[in-house]
Amino acid sequence: MYAASAEITFRTGHCLHLKPNAPEQPHQHRWRARAVVQTQTLDRNDLVMDFQLLAHLLRQAARPLTRVKMINELPPFARRNPSAERIAQYIFDRLAPLLPSTVKLKKVIVWETPHAAAAYQP
Repeated sequence: MYAASAEITFRTGHCLHLKPNAPEQPHQHRWRARAVVQTQTLDRNDLVMDFQLLAHLLRQAARPLTRVKMINELPPFARRNPSAERIAQYIFDRLAPLLPSTVKLKKVIVWETPHAAAAYQP
């Protein structure tokens, strides 16, 4: 099995509701997202897929997150916390159908800070 990955960064905010009636303060992060794709066989150029194309598709999948001041404003996060785990799943679900049929999306990892990350892998 071969694998490749690409990363993007974006800045936006969120606010988690960790206690009933006591949300944390809204705050911004410089998020980092990595998509990992895999395949059994390399393409005619001996690649899993082009890194630039993967990064472009990852940016496209994450674009709605970057167009709001707070991720909480997006409908998928109206009833669930915009945690790094849920953001990874959101990106995964949007990215998977954009990929070439020759690769499979293995996982998406999202860093909230340089030292704190969560991943989604079905």
